[in-house]
Amino acid sequence: MEELKPFVSIISQDDVDDACDFAEDFSSQLESYKGRLTGTREETATARLIRDRLHNETNAKVRLEAYKARPIAGRGSLSLLGAWLALCLVMYFVSFVDNRTVGIILALVALVLALVGGIVIMLLFLGHNKLQTILPKKVSYNVVSERAPSVCEAGKERTVIIASNHDAVLGSAIYDLTHLRTFSLIVAPISFVIFVVFCILKMVIGPTTPLAISLLTIFPFLTTVAGIGVLTTHFSLSKKHARDRGGVSTSVALATYAYFVENPDLLPNDVRIVFASFGGENSAHGGSCAFVKAHSEYSDAKVLCIGDILDNNFGVTDGDHLRNIKHSTVVIDAIKTSARLLDIPLQTNNSNTLRDKLVCLHGFTSNAFAQSNIHSATITAKHDNAVEGVVRREDVGRLFALSVNAVIHLLEDDIS
Repeated sequence: MEELKPFVSIISQDDVDDACDFAEDFSSQLESYKGRLTGTREETATARLIRDRLHNETNAKVRLEAYKARPIAGRGSLSLLGAWLALCLVMYFVSFVDNRTVGIILALVALVLALVGGIVIMLLFLGHNKLQTILPKKVSYNVVSERAPSVCEAGKERTVIIASNHDAVLGSAIYDLTHLRTFSLIVAPISFVIFVVFCILKMVIGPTTPLAISLLTIFPFLTTVAGIGVLTTHFSLSKKHARDRGGVSTSVALATYAYFVENPDLLPNDVRIVFASFGGENSAHGGSCAFVKAHSEYSDAKVLCIGDILDNNFGVTDGDHLRNIKHSTVVIDAIKTSARLLDIPLQTNNSNTLRDKLVCLHGFTSNAFAQSNIHSATITAKHDNAVEGVVRREDVGRLFALSVNAVIHLLEDDIS
């Protein structure tokens, strides 16, 4: 393995090699739990595996924190929108009855259902917390461990959280999501608008002639079915299509936390260090939101999140530009400083296009912390949500060193 540039002798090459060995072994263990979508048995088994492995490695106290997750919140709601639009289409065709008044009423019902349902479901896609209560629930688990400060005056404790997630991402029966996503962004909105327009035309014109009937049935049927198709195939709710991307990030987060637990002298005496691996995170950040809600004592924490690691193009997030959520410059600067001194290339993941903004919408664990004004940013490594490269052993070593030194830099004012 290519050696990392020395950095203040905080971390040795042996430490890096040990972390790489652990990550390789643990990632291979995670391969036994394919399709670990929110609330599934596979996800629960993964949480228990993380708990047991961390306890065995460090003898630290580790616990599972249960919460009620909503599997189809966020990305999964697109499939719900497709099914809802199909229901509206059926109602639209039912409106072609002999009685004109009844037909107008049924067309109006189809129109109202499409508009109201579409707005509600899109809010669910955006992660609206209150509306999520209408969705079906399943139990999911966060894995949490912490090392308390050795000496600390009352009210002066500081907290650093190392976070990742262990659930899978909703996949698709169509592997190439890049083109599918672009196609969906065009077809789905156009299809919806056309359906609304034809509901209005149906009420105004009515099926008075064979030509009008053909116009009011064939064209909206074809366009609406196209919209239903892209919405229901964009993200599959099936476990067989799930993409298990948390192996590297979870392993490195575990190794980073274990490193500080086993080397407590690296941290100031007033620092509490916490490990958190979230379940249900790919369902509108269910895991991190539940964690933030359950732990008000961490409101002043600094959070280093490790997101999807699909290749060696490491980046740091600056926020969710669709919802105007900004990640912490304090954490971002610590990550960048660490990368610079370790000579690790690091880019800032800006989101300029609408497609990129939609990808970021459910892509960063930091969002849940940032919405609660908790300092946080995410290290990630991916050019595109659909492209997966090769994560080499040296990439894992660099990520581990980057994470360890980023934590050190978050507390550098207290290191003599």
